[in-house]
Amino acid sequence: MSTQPATPSAAAVRGTCAELTSTGRPVTFTAVAELTGISRTTLYRRHDLRQLIEQHRETDRDNLVP
Repeated sequence: MSTQPATPSAAAVRGTCAELTSTGRPVTFTAVAELTGISRTTLYRRHDLRQLIEQHRETDRDNLVP
């Protein structure tokens, strides 16, 4: 049985990004791929998924203390 979802879900990516942020871990394509079971290639190639991750990465950077 495969652990990858049949269709990569924006909701899964959004939830994983929120979880990473709330636990203080950096939002990276590798971390999202590992936690969702969606390949990094798919995360990069699917514009909607890539945009979600990049938005969370920007938010993560904005919350850093200088």
